[in-house]
Amino acid sequence: MDAHSAYAPDYVSKCVEWLGKKDIANVGGPMVARGKGFVGKAIEFAHHCRFGLGGGRFHDEPWAGYADTVYLGAWPRKTFKDVGLFDERLIRNQDIEFNARIRKNGGLIYLTPEIRSYYHCRDSIKKLWKQNFENGKWVVYTKVIAPYTLSWRHFAPFVFVASLISSAILCPFSIYAAVAFLFIAGSYSMANLFFSFRLACKNGFRYLLTLPVVFTTLHFSYGLGSIRGLLTLKRWLKK
Repeated sequence: MDAHSAYAPDYVSKCVEWLGKKDIANVGGPMVARGKGFVGKAIEFAHHCRFGLGGGRFHDEPWAGYADTVYLGAWPRKTFKDVGLFDERLIRNQDIEFNARIRKNGGLIYLTPEIRSYYHCRDSIKKLWKQNFENGKWVVYTKVIAPYTLSWRHFAPFVFVASLISSAILCPFSIYAAVAFLFIAGSYSMANLFFSFRLACKNGFRYLLTLPVVFTTLHFSYGLGSIRGLLTLKRWLKK
């Protein structure tokens, strides 16, 4: 269970019920974000948008079925006997690595909206930046010590930010780099504005100017965090 979350009164009983229904190694519900304050609500909306966090199944609130991972989770004792315990070397992504190990071992993970909990997302741009910078850094560390974890979407912000920075640096020396920079920056800006406008239409136009800042913070902090992870990887491995 997570300190940043609130739980439905029947959370534990529903977990036990579903573990008894199916031959599964892990069961849990979707990650339903809840924000406080104006900025917190904008961050909440971004959490439920594929452009914001990449569109994992566990972000899809009404969906039920077998999935790669769930939010939080519940496991029968047999799961730990079969695949071992959590990898305590990982300050972050312990659940992602553990679920990847379950799947690698042939276990099944089930996601159901009947198991209800609510994630209290960050309520300021500064806190969001700090959180996602660390998330981006730890995907690099996690991938190195557990190569079977994480999909390409976890590294999309890194590829985007690294491409943008490298093409910007090379702009004075190459017309191709300048074209690449304009294409990357322009494409991202249009996508950002499109999804921001769509969310504003749904949740209120007062969020129209804030949502692009939230999306930019999510992606750039994560991407820069991954770059930081690469630069500090050798030192971290020596610890």
